[in-house]
Amino acid sequence: MKYRQTILMALSLIIVISFFIPWFTINSEFDMFASSESGFSGFTLIRGIHYAAPMVRAFGNAYGFPFAASAIYLGYLLVLIPILGIAAMIMSGMRKPSSKWVHLAQFVLMFVVIILLIVAVNLNRDMRQLYSSVLRLSFGLPIALLASLAGLGYTFFNNKKE
Repeated sequence: MKYRQTILMALSLIIVISFFIPWFTINSEFDMFASSESGFSGFTLIRGIHYAAPMVRAFGNAYGFPFAASAIYLGYLLVLIPILGIAAMIMSGMRKPSSKWVHLAQFVLMFVVIILLIVAVNLNRDMRQLYSSVLRLSFGLPIALLASLAGLGYTFFNNKKE
């Protein structure tokens, strides 16, 4: 297809941009916070992990859960989403044939992160209660989900044509 790389680059760019726009916002009906419109993007989640990880690990070790306490460091994998997107766009711009695999890795990683967030919120009663009372879904996460699904569908549909 003539515009395959351009379409993949556009979808990767959408995911990179959606990484920096809010995924969650403070629920406006929850009036305990002075700033009711603060948002949390993928980037702010990484910054939060950076500050919270040492404390969470110390509590986990103190209460006998060292593995679960260390699992918070898996959140740093979120930083791969924009890095893979930028690398894929550069490789596509240079017309490298292997760029489609980097695009695919970004689409899969973004899709898995979103599915894990949805599962964590819906299956865990405490997370569901926290989400329903404090947080609400913002526009960044659905945009990223749609772009990753479009990228996955386009990649698999396009491979069938080749």
